[in-house]
Amino acid sequence: MQGMDKTHHKIMMVSFVGFAFIAGYVMRTMLEVLASTFGFFSLYYDMDIVKHGMPALAGILLFVYLVASKSKRIWASEVIGEVAKVVWPSKKDTTALTIVVTIIILIAGAMLGVFDFFSKNIINLIMDITI
Repeated sequence: MQGMDKTHHKIMMVSFVGFAFIAGYVMRTMLEVLASTFGFFSLYYDMDIVKHGMPALAGILLFVYLVASKSKRIWASEVIGEVAKVVWPSKKDTTALTIVVTIIILIAGAMLGVFDFFSKNIINLIMDITI
């Protein structure tokens, strides 16, 4: 494990397992869509090896590929290292910024509401004049 500590390695492996689960889920969803779209494929989808085996195989193959690929491991380790350098705001700062954003959203919503109200009335007035 040159250049990465055990914590990086654990995070990387958990991430790879997560990617594998996502790949299996995507494969299962694609197979369900194919089965519901094409009648002949639904015959194959009813088989357990297709319904459960192919998504599991896709996840396992992705995991093995990610673990076996040195470039992918190096990239993942570098990403973890960069994320570890991020300085996250304190709870006080997060709360203050959340309040500021909420106030700005409320002001913007009120301004859009006022604009909508007046523009609706102007359009109605124009429509009444032309009709």
